[in-house]
Amino acid sequence: DRDVLLTYLRRGGKHILAISFEAVCAFAGNSFLVANKQGEKFFILSEASKGFLSAEQMTVIQSEAEPLYFSIPTIEKYGGGSIRCMLCALFH
Repeated sequence: DRDVLLTYLRRGGKHILAISFEAVCAFAGNSFLVANKQGEKFFILSEASKGFLSAEQMTVIQSEAEPLYFSIPTIEKYGGGSIRCMLCALFH
């Protein structure tokens, strides 16, 4: 159930950002939150997603991490994916 999952995530301190269909098509949902060895957090997004997130959504993102944008039009056009498809998650 969607409501159960959202409640569980929020109780765990997670922020939920609802994005528009246009933002989905611009790969805004294909972003990735990462951290370096020093514990600094970065929110990795495609250049294509710029402008599709509201000021309020960007405020939430910036409160958690520094946003970093990368231009990857070839991957997005021909590969059908974006940032998240190009990175590997390592969990400790």
